[in-house]
Amino acid sequence: MASMPRSILARLTPRHLAAPLLMLISIGLAAGSIAALQGNLAYLQGKTLLSHLQVQQDELEPAVGSTHYMRAHMRLQRAAELVPNHAQYHTIQAQLSLYGFAHGYADGVELRTAKEQLLHSLSLRPSWPYTWLELAKVSYSLDGINDSVWQYLKQAQQYGPFIKEVNITSVEFYLLYYAELNAEQRQALRTQLQRALVQRDGAWLLWERAQLRMRKTLLCHEVAKLQQQHQVMNNLCKRAQANFASVADNPA
Repeated sequence: MASMPRSILARLTPRHLAAPLLMLISIGLAAGSIAALQGNLAYLQGKTLLSHLQVQQDELEPAVGSTHYMRAHMRLQRAAELVPNHAQYHTIQAQLSLYGFAHGYADGVELRTAKEQLLHSLSLRPSWPYTWLELAKVSYSLDGINDSVWQYLKQAQQYGPFIKEVNITSVEFYLLYYAELNAEQRQALRTQLQRALVQRDGAWLLWERAQLRMRKTLLCHEVAKLQQQHQVMNNLCKRAQANFASVADNPA
């Protein structure tokens, strides 16, 4: 009895399989590249809208600002869906939500989602200081000051010791809760203060934050303790000395 012919698959050799396999790999890579390009485009569009909101917020009508916010939210969400393992896409989404919460475009539910996005971003890129800083801000907006906020700030300082926004925001938090600081945190305040003062526009930005938080006296009090004198900040402190009257603005 004649044997049954071998199946087509059985007759295929590695040489026959190579071309289809390479084709499938190429298609997969092409699809991934297209998704990455589309995700990057959506990210850039969303980031541009967020930047526009941050710069033009005071000049925008509420309805216009809300529309820009929703467009930015949709574009950044799309970017994260297309490239779910891109840490920055999740961080910028959370940054937008924090902005929206501060200006009435987002609620606490969205902000809690933002915290989850930041934690996911850190699982993908644990050493990024900006993400730790945003996590500190979001956690503070949700639950006020607590050990987690201080720990997130500490992580931001560890990974970004000379990043201006990390230095200035850290000083802002330390001044705001000056009376509650332990010895380690007071030393961290002086370290962050020294770093911020030597950076471009650092003194002016510190002064703006301290003025907003009614902590100018505390800022000047700490600057005076530094061995190295900083002319811009010293001049600001001297000019404002006569106006320091608020009890909340006095060093504890």
